[in-house]
Amino acid sequence: MPTLRVNLRGILPIVHCGPVDGGAIPIRAQDPASDDFERASLGGNWTRFGDSNAEIVNGRDLGAPTSTWLFVGWTASAFDANQFSKIIIADGKPSTMLTQVYVRRRASDLARYGFHFNPESDPANPRWEIKYDGVPSAQTRILASVPGTGTAPGDRLRIEVRGSSNVVIKGFHNGVEVISATDAAHQRITNSGPAGMVSRYSLGTTPPPNVPVFASWRGGSLGPKLDIRRNQASATNFTLLIQTAANKTYSVECADALPAASWLSLTTFAGDGSEKSVRLTNASPVRFYRVLSTPQ
Repeated sequence: MPTLRVNLRGILPIVHCGPVDGGAIPIRAQDPASDDFERASLGGNWTRFGDSNAEIVNGRDLGAPTSTWLFVGWTASAFDANQFSKIIIADGKPSTMLTQVYVRRRASDLARYGFHFNPESDPANPRWEIKYDGVPSAQTRILASVPGTGTAPGDRLRIEVRGSSNVVIKGFHNGVEVISATDAAHQRITNSGPAGMVSRYSLGTTPPPNVPVFASWRGGSLGPKLDIRRNQASATNFTLLIQTAANKTYSVECADALPAASWLSLTTFAGDGSEKSVRLTNASPVRFYRVLSTPQ
């Protein structure tokens, strides 16, 4: 039985079929972007929204020096519409400080897709939620909800978003997908927008000053999504299914060993937002494949 191995490479990160961050090719500055907050002040890479006074506390975390909440977005560089945002919860964050990581923040109304753990609405049944959030309350929607056990300092929360006709959002806790949702409503967010995070105190609680909340953040564009379909009648025939985006060119390449001295180009095609298929016949017993996406 031959072994099919796939290596996906997008514009910047080595893309994958799970939530683990890939490496980076420095083609476009700060995509993916990251921040460990190891300094004295927040700086110009971030934008504060509303009356949030988010700032660096204790010289190593993003927190809330005086107010009960913070709301920031990464605006130093732009990401594609298909994007991710990931945070690590800081040591010392009070359990009453609720955190959300978000993507595709829309400029007109601050709407965004957020992923968070909610122990507040129904304390007997705490849960993970994906929300269409940040708009007038009549438009705010819980897109998905599942029971959960909560977060702790050092935990990692990650949200991913793909698509436009139907928007698909996924939430990950410590690298494990815990929830997913599809947004098909007319108010759905289809365009690119900043990624970032939000945090606030539970209702009725009083925060101490200089609360640490986020130990680090990472965000950026998601590369091409790829699935493998095996031809049951032949062990050496496969089909690669690639979800494309408009205004991008995709190249499928292969190599028989890694590291590869060179890659053989199999096909190149333009993306249009649909799923494309590439049929592979008479594959070698061991072969590696990769997909590269570049702007047209």
